Amino acid sequence: FQWSDGRSYEGEFKDENMDGKGIEKRPDGSVEYEGEWKDDLRHGEGTYNFENGDVYTGEWRADNRHGKGVMTYKNQDSYDGEWKNNCKDGQGTMKYHNGDVYE
Repeated sequence: FQWSDGRSYEGEFKDENMDGKGIEKRPDGSVEYEGEWKDDLRHGEGTYNFENGDVYTGEWRADNRHGKGVMTYKNQDSYDGEWKNNCKDGQGTMKYHNGDVYE
């Protein structure tokens, strides 16, 4: 499936909706998201590659980072912990590329 902006989806469908495992690609062919979908939304386990170089791997709910996940930033800082509606929420560990760690 291909959108008018050039992005594409390869994967499973259910009732004409992205549902199950699939890959969303940008117009240049790079992978934007690879993981689980439900009713056309990122839902379940998956990895999202942000255009700025940041990468999130973890749980999704209704297109939001939600549950346990790891965000690795372009500068190699990382956050490993809980997320709610795209925000860090709950227990987690922030590791900075200079060696500092905050729990």
